[in-house]
Amino acid sequence: MAAVLAVADFTDLRSPSRAGHSRGVAHLAATAAGLCGLPAREIVTLRRAALVHDVGMHGVPASILDKTGPLTGTEAERMRLHSYWTERALARPAALARVGAIASLACERLDGSGYHRGVSGAAIPATGRILAAADACHAMSEPRPHRPALSLRQAADELRREVRLGRLAADAVDAVLAAAGQQPAKRRAGPAGSPPARSRSSPSSPAAHPPGRSPTPLASPPRQRRLTSSASTPRSGPRPAPPPRCSPCSTACWTASARSICRENPRRQPGAGTPSVLLTGPTWARA
Repeated sequence: MAAVLAVADFTDLRSPSRAGHSRGVAHLAATAAGLCGLPAREIVTLRRAALVHDVGMHGVPASILDKTGPLTGTEAERMRLHSYWTERALARPAALARVGAIASLACERLDGSGYHRGVSGAAIPATGRILAAADACHAMSEPRPHRPALSLRQAADELRREVRLGRLAADAVDAVLAAAGQQPAKRRAGPAGSPPARSRSSPSSPAAHPPGRSPTPLASPPRQRRLTSSASTPRSGPRPAPPPRCSPCSTACWTASARSICRENPRRQPGAGTPSVLLTGPTWARA
């Protein structure tokens, strides 16, 4: 463990704003894993993975880490590759292969929008979900050259927004916020944390109208106007040309009036020869 701590401290020295980042993430992740009821052996592995989850930052130039302005496309891609270098570096020693596999999941998201593998759903284990929430929470509470630090309440709001969007696991976020000292929010039923649909009272129920008054009868729905024979006949003249087909997925997911990314390959604009487009996220998501 002493060697892992030394590697973590040495990694955080790459940038002054990252001092103590790995230790802080490890503390949040280990505490949250205990609150989630993970076995002691898994907690130890998760803590080690959190300590070395940024080892791949050694492959990112300091000029990118300390840049105050927005990153270019090439710089953003170099930053996104740090989780790949983390997995590659830790996969060589057999004793750290399991640790490296978990450490590389720090930037993955449940909806597949993370990096570097873009895994989603059940492909991310509980340790990876807790590590992702802990890394995001601690990173938001630290200042960066391109943004100020967020308060714990602001970070909690951002994390819960990520839960509603389906990117972070709700139980992992609640455990991490509890480990950070934030009171958990009341859980609302509904998909991805959305509020439940309100049940409407029937007209005959007592709550539908005040006592002493008879319920107002509902108006009958308006009749639908029948289509005439002239409306059902096709118009004369040539039919409009169909929208162009997308080359990757062979579907009409692009038109001249409304552009949208390809359904099969969301990182690439439809059409042959079109350069790839990097997916962007919130300001704090830049590690």
